[in-house]
Amino acid sequence: MEYFSIKRGDVTPAPEKVNSRSMWRQKFEEMGVGDWFEVSKEQRNNVAVNANLYVKGKYTLYKVGDGYVFKIKSK
Repeated sequence: MEYFSIKRGDVTPAPEKVNSRSMWRQKFEEMGVGDWFEVSKEQRNNVAVNANLYVKGKYTLYKVGDGYVFKIKSK
């Protein structure tokens, strides 16, 4: 697509659809009981806030070494 060039005509490109679902909501929905992933120290708060929003009470987030582990306990 050429930017800043004038186009003439009635038809314009349609806007791209934006996925309205949260990245974290999609990730948590794909996870099953017992699934887990590692979380860096820097991302811990971001993961905790979103987990509390989308899987409240159904997860555990605990410290291991320098990072954390996020695990789904129940569905």
